[in-house]
Amino acid sequence: MHTPWLRRVFLLTVLVVLVAAGACGGGNKSATTVGGTAAPAGSLAASLEAELGVPVAIVPAKAGLLAVSADGARQRTLVPAPVDWALVDNRAGVVWFGTRDAIRLLDLSLPAPAPEDIVTELPTEVMEGAPGIVIDYGASGVELAIGHPGYHRIILTLGDAPALAGDSGAWTDDEEFPQAVAARSLSPATRTRLIELWRRGEGRALALDAPATTPNKVAGVDPANCPDDESMCGEASAIPGTTLVRVIVSFSCGDACHPEYRVYDPATKQFIDAPWTASLQMAWLSADGRAVVRDGAITRLDATGTVFAATEGVEGGGWLGPSWYVPF
Repeated sequence: MHTPWLRRVFLLTVLVVLVAAGACGGGNKSATTVGGTAAPAGSLAASLEAELGVPVAIVPAKAGLLAVSADGARQRTLVPAPVDWALVDNRAGVVWFGTRDAIRLLDLSLPAPAPEDIVTELPTEVMEGAPGIVIDYGASGVELAIGHPGYHRIILTLGDAPALAGDSGAWTDDEEFPQAVAARSLSPATRTRLIELWRRGEGRALALDAPATTPNKVAGVDPANCPDDESMCGEASAIPGTTLVRVIVSFSCGDACHPEYRVYDPATKQFIDAPWTASLQMAWLSADGRAVVRDGAITRLDATGTVFAATEGVEGGGWLGPSWYVPF
């Protein structure tokens, strides 16, 4: 979930104004939910929770779409075919996933769902390598996404009039990409299904809300590392579900704007030296604040580190039920 890309790219000083909901490693053993309500008895969501424990991560992998326990020790294959990306939609109670040329879904509310094709034969080659994928809830102002917000993206909008569109990005003048996406129209049956999912999720959230409290700016970050806006260096935003903050340590704009972050512990007044802290963006934190899913990997926010390694080249993933989002 994130706000529109213009706000994210150019107003990074107010990204994720979030408050800590408990110390890193704190617990929250609430039941798995689908679309904001308790998982129906006999549903796939309920069976995954019973088998793997709470919380359950859903991740893409070349081996398939996988459900994995938060400690990485147990897993179940949900779709036994290569998956390049996945987005967990706890509003509608589905997982969106696919290869780069397709958008599919798996309905978590059913006991043994079969994958459903939404659209196939999408364009896959753009200057950045592959377009991002966006599941957009339109007027609600939220969306699930993979890929840089300023680059090429394929946008599936849910609502009472579902739509598929191609966005060539803020830094290109590619007129062919939107036309290529528009050529892959949604079938009447698919539109009906998307409207059903949109209505099913009305009034429900994609991610846990966080109070809007701004952490203090962290001193000691060299402003020269942010040549396009020196004031951004040292800007901090709380990492939801933890007492840690994410700090901008560099920011530059070329073909697109790229913030670089490090994770800081206000209690020790020290940056944390761990691999996962270098790429904590467009990531999902478990409701207990103990683990993060990003681009197919599961990492513990303690000494354990990465407990489930990502397949090279995959993007996305998330948690079944309530979870926190750390944006771009």
